[in-house]
Amino acid sequence: MRPDLLEAQANIDWPVSHFDSLQVRLGAWMHDNIHVVIKDQPAESPNDVMVALVKEPLPLILNVEVGAYLHCLRTALDILATALCRRHGAGREDEAYFPIARDDAAFAAGTYKGHKFIQRLPDEVRDRIKSLKPYRGGDPYLWALHHLDLVRKHRQLLTVAISPKSFWIMGPGQINDYVTPVSTGWMRVNDEETVLALVKKGGPKPEVQFTPRVAFHEPGFGRLPIIHALRRFAETARATIEAFDTP
Repeated sequence: MRPDLLEAQANIDWPVSHFDSLQVRLGAWMHDNIHVVIKDQPAESPNDVMVALVKEPLPLILNVEVGAYLHCLRTALDILATALCRRHGAGREDEAYFPIARDDAAFAAGTYKGHKFIQRLPDEVRDRIKSLKPYRGGDPYLWALHHLDLVRKHRQLLTVAISPKSFWIMGPGQINDYVTPVSTGWMRVNDEETVLALVKKGGPKPEVQFTPRVAFHEPGFGRLPIIHALRRFAETARATIEAFDTP
């Protein structure tokens, strides 16, 4: 890799080096704090309810940690912009900012931070940036990384989405003893409780294997599983830097 891109790459390598550890700690928290129980319902109801419950909230320190990783990955793109500024003599370095616009129209109109810097770059470099589609509705991971880096400054990023990553019901009885309440196979009640299935009253108690997920939850993104999303953000940032690793 060209020497002027190594600092940007280092801002990707550091968070990536911690993802495996984060995954282990998230897994340990879920194992200790999310449990499946069967709640008895009134006698007139033909079914009891199988629910997944959160015992203790997700530690806030994990939100801080993930926010730091997002910030490093977004910063890598701005360090790339600074490297391009130096490489091509494109004005003041403090005006160099990797552009991510609110939509394609804003990008085409130049109504985004860093527009003046981008205009001072050679045509082929501007065309390369344009080809990356750095706007909402373009590259979804560039946009999501940019957006979440802004969001993290003002409110909590992570939610515990008690939706099944995997879910098995085993044990004695017939398949008709267990009924999923909705077409998705689960129904979220709130941040602490999700209905997984209905269980016939008086039937056998099943053995349940249930793996939940911890995710970003943002309008327009759905629920992005945290480790999957972080790895995709890192891959996208790395590919963006490598697009300018040219002679």
